[in-house]
Amino acid sequence: MPESFFSILECELLSRSSFCSQADARKALFAFVEGFCDPLRLHSGLGDRSPIGHERRFHHDQASPMTSPPEHVH
Repeated sequence: MPESFFSILECELLSRSSFCSQADARKALFAFVEGFCDPLRLHSGLGDRSPIGHERRFHHDQASPMTSPPEHVH
């Protein structure tokens, strides 16, 4: 996954831009990361769900009642 991110970063941002200062580069990098990691974008590592959808599913699953009663220890 990191290799994919850095490949996209290099191709989409770094090879297409030049920066006047480190501050400008940081701003562009921040904007890129915020766009790339968009909470609505589907991620294959999350079962082709968005981070928001994945989180909702997680919390839903945590709140669901258990399908079998807990074992009692005597």
